[in-house]
Amino acid sequence: MAMEEIDLSDRRGLIAMAYGNPKEGNKSLNTSTSTIDKGSDKAPLTNINGKSQERERERERDRERGETREPRKKKRISCAYATCLFLLLCAILACLLSALITYGLTKQAFDRDGDVLPFVPDPRYNLTQEEALLDEEEEEERDLSIPPMADLRLPKDVIPLWYNLTVQVHLPGFVPIEKDKNLTYDASITIKVKIVKDTDKIVLNSKELDLDLNAGSFRIFEDKQDSENKRAQRSSNETESENEGFNATEITTIHETKTTTERSNIVPHRNLTFEEDHNEKENDLKIKKITLNETLQFLTFHLSEKLSAGKEVYIKFAFSRKLRTTMNGLYLTKYKTENGTERLFAMTHMEPAYARGFVPCFDEPHLKAPWKIKIIHPKGTKAISNGIELEESVATKDSPDWVYTSFGETLPISSYLVAMSVNDFEYLEGESAKGTRFRVWARATAINETEYALDIGIKSIDFYEKYYGMEYPIPKQDMIAVSDFDPGAMENMGLIAFREILVLYNPKLHSLQTKYKVATTVAHEVSHQWLGNLVTMDWWNDLWLNEGTARYLEAKAVKEITNGSFQGDQMFELYEHNRAFTKDARSSSHPLHLNITSYDEVKEAFDFITYDKGASLLKMIEKIIGEKDFEKGLKDYVKKLCYKTTNSSSLFEALNSEIPEKLTGWDEKKFDLPDFANKWTEQMGYPVVELHRLDNETLEFTQRRFKRDPTIPESARYRNARYWYKWDIPLWYSVDGDEQPLAWLHEAYRLNITENQLVLVNPESIGFYRVNYDQRGWEAIQRQLLKDHTKIPVKGRHRVIDDAFILAAANHLPYEVAFNVSSYLSKETETLPWIAAMAGFNDVLHHFDDQPDSEGIREFIKSQVKPLFNNLDVTHNFAEDKDLLKSLLVANAMKVYCMVDGAECIEKAIKLFKEDFVDACSHDDIASECSRVPVTIRDTVYCEGIRWGTTADFEKIRNLTIRETTSTERSILLASLGCSRDPYVLKKAFFEGVNGTDFHDNELVSLFLGAAYGTVGKYLTNDFIMDNWKELFKRFQDTQFSLRNIVLYGLRLRDERDLKEIESFISKHKITTRRFSAWKSAIEQGKSTLNWNKHHRKSLIKFFKGEKNEKRDEDDEL
Repeated sequence: MAMEEIDLSDRRGLIAMAYGNPKEGNKSLNTSTSTIDKGSDKAPLTNINGKSQERERERERDRERGETREPRKKKRISCAYATCLFLLLCAILACLLSALITYGLTKQAFDRDGDVLPFVPDPRYNLTQEEALLDEEEEEERDLSIPPMADLRLPKDVIPLWYNLTVQVHLPGFVPIEKDKNLTYDASITIKVKIVKDTDKIVLNSKELDLDLNAGSFRIFEDKQDSENKRAQRSSNETESENEGFNATEITTIHETKTTTERSNIVPHRNLTFEEDHNEKENDLKIKKITLNETLQFLTFHLSEKLSAGKEVYIKFAFSRKLRTTMNGLYLTKYKTENGTERLFAMTHMEPAYARGFVPCFDEPHLKAPWKIKIIHPKGTKAISNGIELEESVATKDSPDWVYTSFGETLPISSYLVAMSVNDFEYLEGESAKGTRFRVWARATAINETEYALDIGIKSIDFYEKYYGMEYPIPKQDMIAVSDFDPGAMENMGLIAFREILVLYNPKLHSLQTKYKVATTVAHEVSHQWLGNLVTMDWWNDLWLNEGTARYLEAKAVKEITNGSFQGDQMFELYEHNRAFTKDARSSSHPLHLNITSYDEVKEAFDFITYDKGASLLKMIEKIIGEKDFEKGLKDYVKKLCYKTTNSSSLFEALNSEIPEKLTGWDEKKFDLPDFANKWTEQMGYPVVELHRLDNETLEFTQRRFKRDPTIPESARYRNARYWYKWDIPLWYSVDGDEQPLAWLHEAYRLNITENQLVLVNPESIGFYRVNYDQRGWEAIQRQLLKDHTKIPVKGRHRVIDDAFILAAANHLPYEVAFNVSSYLSKETETLPWIAAMAGFNDVLHHFDDQPDSEGIREFIKSQVKPLFNNLDVTHNFAEDKDLLKSLLVANAMKVYCMVDGAECIEKAIKLFKEDFVDACSHDDIASECSRVPVTIRDTVYCEGIRWGTTADFEKIRNLTIRETTSTERSILLASLGCSRDPYVLKKAFFEGVNGTDFHDNELVSLFLGAAYGTVGKYLTNDFIMDNWKELFKRFQDTQFSLRNIVLYGLRLRDERDLKEIESFISKHKITTRRFSAWKSAIEQGKSTLNWNKHHRKSLIKFFKGEKNEKRDEDDEL
């Protein structure tokens, strides 16, 4: 480790250098060549009496003379028994003394705030915290059955130039299909590649495909005519395929149909066609052998001759496989028609590395190339793909039952963006302001529910064309609603795929929250067409570049499109900011910039850190440098790197180039954005800013890392000794309501104030950090809230309440402070502060669970929420966008009040359930059509109805769930089944759900989520997941999101016994459980619950009884 990377003024850095990487620190001693460092000289070890060199010279002289000396007889050395015992005791005492001295010398170095030693807190609250030791957790054991990522990467000696793929999909239900072809697909592909380094091997990715590995089944050849006649014409375009940018004409010529598509300032890649009629195999290269490594997923062509750098060759072959059922590659899925008949269709999902399971290819994101696709499909079906249709549903020569659709060549794209579907869907169509054709596809019964998504999609294109300063680069955009789709949505270029629940909207069936989610999801995926598809991350370690930027820009797009009616700034605070705060406070978090060691880790990286922390960081950066400069930097970034791949540094440099000279950082020099941003992307976690009054006129700001439970260590590989959990923090603050200029917190910051001034830090919640005031600071905030809470901004009120409860949970301040800060809520009418408070209440209730001593917190929550509930019209159907936040307040108030058995709430819910649902719907009805329960509170009403209802009610709702055709309604109904208090029917529902075919894989998450928060279900989910792990893993192992979420939401650890059971289970099932970080998260949350109970339970029981906590119990450290 280079010394300049360690801050010598911070002892943590030195400790990290000493202990952070024991593998490098322990060097084995080679006894035959041992040396001692003497500055830059190396002196050999010698005998203490100085005679070893003389004896060696004598032996050398003997060898030269050919003489052999008699070995000397060894003298016997002995000592008295008492002497030996005395020496032994001295040695033991010396070891003990050495250990004591070492402890004394190192203890002071470890006693510091931060992440690795006991924290000695401010005496104002008399709190203590336990901290994890740096070396408490060793590097995680690696699964040796999974090769390291370095072995899974393709060689760098060959790159793709383009693909030409033909696929015939044997989808039943439309035309007669041969028995052995049913539910399969056949394909042939030609790949043009360029040799960039001399090699005699060409390696592609391939996984679980049916390939004839006989060398005669493959061809690798040069097209002499092509290279001679078209070299000049194509050289510039093929260079562009190598990610060097486009400079061709503004016309995309599609030779087969003689049509042209004009675009003003975007130049799509020119169509490169392979001439099928070239002479036999005269130009073929000899293939020595073909090997398939299933572990590395490599298909390798071993050639008889070495290919020189610069040569371009073609690879051509055929393959086939069954349609998958695991929601990746080309897979089979289904939907129900209006009369209940099941219809099959085929869909693809390739991200992150599933393209290789669809077609052999160069399946890494930086290896971008154009794709030309032709789909042969049954008559009566439609085919959709990335490119625009050139020929559509044309009858094949071989059979009248089959037709083909060919598509225009794509721009250079990563393999994970390739997409296609064969279905009998319908579509709605529109056009953007500059002429892009826009279609949304869905099953016939849902097509009218795509109108809103179509409108948002078209307006999103218009917005991003203006924002990026670049027209949409292809002539069409399709979106498709899929019932069974593992991720929420996927940004495939030209064919965006969505789970139905995130793209369908019907005001009669869906809440405003669903409407907002549809708007943001569509805007998110359309944003990817520029950032993600045109400009792509080099490798998965920078996944946040794709997802974080799209998450942040979706909010901008929706704000512009809806004229701010959704109040998106508050929604961002409520969802993105809070989710990132919650996840990143855990030891199971990770840095934005990841060290990827397996493809399983890539799948796990699609989480709230990558999306929401990434978006929160960009929001903070934009505030620092200014909105206009931020936008200009992004425009330059996209234009410069269009059709290429990139990394975090490129983004930061592009933004940095727009920063004015007058903007300075903490060191009063010009603000260095890359240096600032790296501290936030290359280390996990975030800081808490702590305020201390040094005297009546001086307030000091300091920082340290915030962790929800400091006793739980993170993975050693995520520790960053260069920064060691220190950040450059932009301080936005106000004094008595007046906004102050931006200040910087590096080590410490001091502010001169008067004794009674109110200082509020991060009042608009832009900074990604929490704030802990001293006692006088919290008391001042409480007084202001009680006096006139409107003097603090809405997001500021949300932030102080949320910070207070989370800091109390982490033992940074007493819970009394959090409850006191929220004591003004009877005056509060805004949604955000109420939701922050209810989240804090719920967190406390969650830890008390259903134990008898939970009565105190339950009664407290009732007293706080009852007035709010009684003042709200919970049956109101909110229809206007501006009412979104109000509808969320209604939904949350009813959910929380019913959860603590508020009599008025349960009475209202049961009445609505019976009169407006059970009695209104017959067994043969569709629930979404017959239910009259207001959509805003439908989930709570259904849940409470099942919880307090009969077995007959449960069976009726289960039957309606199976019959339901609307995805949102099915999700609500499934979650409500988990609310049952009957363990028998719950276990039956779990078993039938997992082993049956009534529900899609991604829908089952709702069942477990509902059960995990049910009064009985939460005691059953743990056992069911562990008892049926083999079946769950078999069904969901390739469904990255569904199984992760079942484990994440289904596992709940309440006590030491639960913790030991889960730990024992993981130990026995290492190979399968290590693939899902949710198991580790469950362990962490279980340990955190135990620690919380240790610190807070007894004192809170006293608090709710009205007793003062003057003395802390020995086992309750508050």
